[in-house]
Amino acid sequence: MEPLADCLSLMYMIGGNLRGSRKLFWKNVSMECERLREEHAKLNAWELLASMQALSIYLLVRLQEGETEYNNFDYLMLTTVIVVR
Repeated sequence: MEPLADCLSLMYMIGGNLRGSRKLFWKNVSMECERLREEHAKLNAWELLASMQALSIYLLVRLQEGETEYNNFDYLMLTTVIVVR
């Protein structure tokens, strides 16, 4: 359940509307996607479910936010979804 817990922490971070939090949020999302791509074969069914839920939340945030200079991780997120599924 670690991916979903990490996602929750990141959502709290951007919920505070602190300056720079969105940029840091997307940097952490990209690192989480890279980690999931590398470790997906080691995850059990529940961890895979949590990973897909977290990725879904990241995609929804990206769609809601629109394109910005620091959230251009569409390809990375979509390929991570394909790899993890």
